[in-house]
Amino acid sequence: MSDWSDLTAALKGSLDKLSKLLQSDAQLKAFTTSNAIDKDVTFGIKSSGSDNTLLVTVTNGSAKASTGSSKDALFTLSALPEQWEQHFKAVPAMPYQSYWGMFGMNIKQKGIEVLGDQTAFAQWTHVWRRVLELTHDAHCGPMKEDEQAEPERDFLTGKYLYLDAPVWGRCKTFYEYSGEGKQPIVFLHTAGSDSRQYHGVMNDAKMRKKCIMYAFDLPGHGRSFPSKNYSPGAHTNTEDSYVGIITAFVKALGLRRPIICGASMAGQIFHGDLDFYFGGWDGRSRVASIDTQNCPVYMLTGEYDWSNTPEMGQATADKIPGAMHKAMPDLGHFPATENPAKFVPHLIEAVDHILKIRSDNLSTMRLGDGTD
Repeated sequence: MSDWSDLTAALKGSLDKLSKLLQSDAQLKAFTTSNAIDKDVTFGIKSSGSDNTLLVTVTNGSAKASTGSSKDALFTLSALPEQWEQHFKAVPAMPYQSYWGMFGMNIKQKGIEVLGDQTAFAQWTHVWRRVLELTHDAHCGPMKEDEQAEPERDFLTGKYLYLDAPVWGRCKTFYEYSGEGKQPIVFLHTAGSDSRQYHGVMNDAKMRKKCIMYAFDLPGHGRSFPSKNYSPGAHTNTEDSYVGIITAFVKALGLRRPIICGASMAGQIFHGDLDFYFGGWDGRSRVASIDTQNCPVYMLTGEYDWSNTPEMGQATADKIPGAMHKAMPDLGHFPATENPAKFVPHLIEAVDHILKIRSDNLSTMRLGDGTD
């Protein structure tokens, strides 16, 4: 077994292969080919157990690996030996699949530390992430990826409509829909993104048969026009604006008892979305009041979601009487985009649960519960 207290020694047998991958990888070359890179930049990767450091020097259109000291690097990614050991397994367990997962957001792991220039660490994120992926491939072999064939045709229809919503005001909003089922479901995109995240789900034959699906872009996102109430780049999402625009969309289309399905923030005017994600709404003291007989709740959490782990999802579901929660194997924080084919069966389970609760309640209202 490799001794991961010295990262360069543990990876010694794969450094030649890494050098070749750094030169041949098209994705890395795309990240590093820019006239904005007008001088060499060196960053490091090391174990906290030793200063022996894997150094990567980036120039315009090229990256090369060497070994040395963290003092030779502008910034260095450091982790405990046991954390690197987990990261460099053929199939890492959550949250060791990425340095961001190890670094944490809601979960801060001890031992993870970025040494040196923190601004450069952020600026070179695309590059060091890809280098770590290639280092893993060099050590373990290429990561097996699920393949999902493109459909023969696309079943989505796109339109614009004007929405009058609190805070936003009157907005020209883009939305898409597909499906022939009776049950309407509205998908909400994540921070800084748009409804294209759901194309795989909205083209799925089983979902099209079961539901009529809608997804819209928030004002100023994707293909929607910005709100005239904000200067460009100035919007900040709030509970009132977010709930208001969803309500306005549902009412404008006359949707009856739709299922609302979102992920993450579930909204690039990007800082405004993250303001909402991190500080705009805190439901911890409020979720217990949800009446799941009137508003069924089904939560799905990806196994590899390191910002909201399955344990966190279950803890939240436990606070809501009657709520359901399920962990989804092999999926992460953006399951609808990561692997629609794997996500859809879990989504259908959630839809079936909600429809059953509604059906049971309707039967109770019609027949009585035996006490009247």
